[in-house]
Amino acid sequence: MKNCSNIKRFLLFQLPYIFYISILIFWFYNTYSENEPINYIALVIAMLVFIQFVFQNKFAGASLGAIGVALSLFFLFSFLSEYKDVETGSLLMVVGLIIASLSLVMGLVMTISSLTSYPDKRKRQ
Repeated sequence: MKNCSNIKRFLLFQLPYIFYISILIFWFYNTYSENEPINYIALVIAMLVFIQFVFQNKFAGASLGAIGVALSLFFLFSFLSEYKDVETGSLLMVVGLIIASLSLVMGLVMTISSLTSYPDKRKRQ
C-alpha cells in the first residue's frame, strides 16, 4: 500500500515538472542542432521549472501550472483551428494534439496539486 502512495505522490507532484523540463530541453536542443542562435528563452524557462522542481514553492508551482494551462489551451486551439486547412501531415497534427493535450493535463495537475496540498520536505527525511 505504501508503494501505491509513493507512485501517486510521484505522479501528482513530480511528473508534470519532468514533462515540462523534457519538452523545454527538446526545444532548446532542436534549435541548437539546426545551427540557429542559442534559444535563451527555452533555457531560462527550463531552469526556472527545474528550480521550482527542486525547491517546490507553492505559489510558484501554481503560477507555472496556470501559465502551462494557458499556453496549452492556446496551442490546442491553434491546432484545432488549422485542422481543416491541413491536407497532408496528419501525423504531425496528431503528435501536436497529443503534446498539447498532455501539456494541458500536466498544467492542470501541477496547478491543482500546488494549491491543495504540497509535500513537506521535513516529513520525507
